[in-house]
Amino acid sequence: MGEKTTSKRQQVLRRLKESISQGRAIVGGGAGVGLSAKTQEAGGIDLIILYNSGRYRMAGRGSLAGLMPYGDANAIMLEMARETLTIVKNTAVLAGICGTDPFRDMSQLLKEVKDLGFAGVQNFPTVGLIDGVFRQNLEETGMSYEKEVEMIKLAHEFDLLTTPYVFNVNEAERMTRAGADVIVAHMGLTTSGTIGAQTTLTLDDCVVRIKEILDAAVKINPEIIVLCHGGPIATPSEAKYVIERVNGIHGFFGASSLERLPVEVAMKEVTQEFKSIRLPARLAAPRVVEIEMAHLSDRQREELHKSMLEYLHGSNFTAAYNALKQDTGVEYTPDPKAKYAGLLEKKWTSVIRLQKKIMDLETRNASLQEELSIAPSKRAAMQADWVPRAPAAHVLTGHRGHITRVAFHPQYSILASASEDATVKIWDWETGEFERTLKGHQRAVHDVDFDHKGHLLVTCSSDLFIKIWDSENEWKNTKTLVGHEHSVSSVRFMPGDQFIVSASRDSTIRVFDVASTHLVRTISGHSEWVRCAVPSEDGHLLASASKDKTAKLWDPRTGECKGELRGHDNELEAVCFAPVAAYAAIRELAGLPITGSKDPGAYVATGSRDKNIKLWDVHSGQMIKNLAGHDNWVRALVFHPSGKLLLSAADDKSIRVWELSTGRCMKTIEAHSHFVATLAWGRQKISTAKSNGADAKTGELEKLVNVVASAGVDQTIKIWLP
Repeated sequence: MGEKTTSKRQQVLRRLKESISQGRAIVGGGAGVGLSAKTQEAGGIDLIILYNSGRYRMAGRGSLAGLMPYGDANAIMLEMARETLTIVKNTAVLAGICGTDPFRDMSQLLKEVKDLGFAGVQNFPTVGLIDGVFRQNLEETGMSYEKEVEMIKLAHEFDLLTTPYVFNVNEAERMTRAGADVIVAHMGLTTSGTIGAQTTLTLDDCVVRIKEILDAAVKINPEIIVLCHGGPIATPSEAKYVIERVNGIHGFFGASSLERLPVEVAMKEVTQEFKSIRLPARLAAPRVVEIEMAHLSDRQREELHKSMLEYLHGSNFTAAYNALKQDTGVEYTPDPKAKYAGLLEKKWTSVIRLQKKIMDLETRNASLQEELSIAPSKRAAMQADWVPRAPAAHVLTGHRGHITRVAFHPQYSILASASEDATVKIWDWETGEFERTLKGHQRAVHDVDFDHKGHLLVTCSSDLFIKIWDSENEWKNTKTLVGHEHSVSSVRFMPGDQFIVSASRDSTIRVFDVASTHLVRTISGHSEWVRCAVPSEDGHLLASASKDKTAKLWDPRTGECKGELRGHDNELEAVCFAPVAAYAAIRELAGLPITGSKDPGAYVATGSRDKNIKLWDVHSGQMIKNLAGHDNWVRALVFHPSGKLLLSAADDKSIRVWELSTGRCMKTIEAHSHFVATLAWGRQKISTAKSNGADAKTGELEKLVNVVASAGVDQTIKIWLP
């Protein structure tokens, strides 16, 4: 007897396990059209999934359209099969089956799927994406997740590869007992791009949840394969982040990540490249001549025509002479003594001489402009109005996780960066050189700040700790502050450096004494995660931004809430006080008298996941202006030292420059290849005075150096210099 032939399911499982044994991550991906499947196979993908949301996604709709009553999900999948199965040659293709479909006999459907050539199935559309009362009602009326479990069990009996989505430990256990070969831990709708979700878990939250699901499944079946999917895990760097932190996970399953997002990026970039092509100047020349001709008076036009006729006649261009005379309708008899004789040649010679004079003047003007630009007064003016422009002066690399915050030393060319890789790194921003890594936190570091002298550095982390580092003592961790009950997302020195203010996911703001490390005050009032809390310049106010869609103003000495700013449609990510230098521009924008109070803390700016920036009057609580322009979450805000401009950074990978007096976006910088999470302005005074005091006579005892740093998910820090 010959050897027993292995089934398609067994062949696929063998390939997957061989890949795992060789240290290669398993990658599965959704395909909404045949070209996507063909391209994914060319890239070496392990599994291709066909389900209705893929079709909707590539039609420019969100993936959740697959859960709405816009079509027969199983019929759409079968239609996609005829397009895709004939084009994929060597990769396992899975069918996304709506297991709760009450109008299908699952046995017949699974048989049809297998006969068509599918290697396996997945439970999509899935009620696992639905929660609340609606989900409860589905469970109660026979359209429950248990129907999907039954479908997976039946598919296993048909010897089809089974790769169900699970959303929690209970579902993981049920699907594993039903015979699932691969468990896909689903973290929710994928973020990013033009139609991605905005409400999602953090990567660290995903790590915890996926680990729980993996442990539950492996406890029942140690051979099961576990993949991660969805939520904030949208790019290879984010998948890598999760895989490196969840021991035992085998890879990533993407739909939007492997189809919609790459298409959005590639098509946009190629279109922009085509649009950057400029037409040759010669194509525009005839139109310019036509416009110039239109500005001639009737008398000038008649003189031009007669001088041209005189020139053609004198040059014996008889045919051209007759043609021009006929076309213009001018009655003219050539006369060598008439004023038109030689007029065209004289005018042409004059134009040549004038053109040479213009060129000489332009050369002289350029030389004078160059001299003027290096004059001390001009240089100072240029420095005062400087804003970043591409390319960045330095690109700093070394972090192995998303960079969450950067901070400049107030005296030296030192930059500190915090990262989700649980470290803080110290850099020389002037040279772009790495100096050292500070290790001590056990989880993601979310914020970093120097005191006003630069002697101390404070950091905070998801490990619940706030740490103080001594920059004058080998950057040793000299103090650790405790008190928060969840991730600490923000930390700042208060003016005077006696106190530290922190914000946390435990919904509180806390004030600590630096010297004793004691908790001085707990400020409560937000109903959700407090993303950040920052002090005003004089320390009399705190501004906080929260997941509860509000910003609040507080008296840090009493903990009293002094005001609430409400108007954003999504979570707030950033808040900052406007410097006094910005008051005139903000009042002009608001239509208020330019003169007024110079007390710090009069105005704040907020940035939100609703893609908007808002300027607020602190005393009245009224919004002054909404600045719309970013295409994704606004993550960071910083006012220009001149007070004329506001800089913002966002998940659309850009930095934008806003003119405060008009609210107009005057510049957009394509800053990073991924989300921009942080932005900082370092304006330092560097002495240039000589010891003999000679420079003092010129008034140039020091010069102001502008520097901006930005960083984010692409794990790079960019230094922008004049």
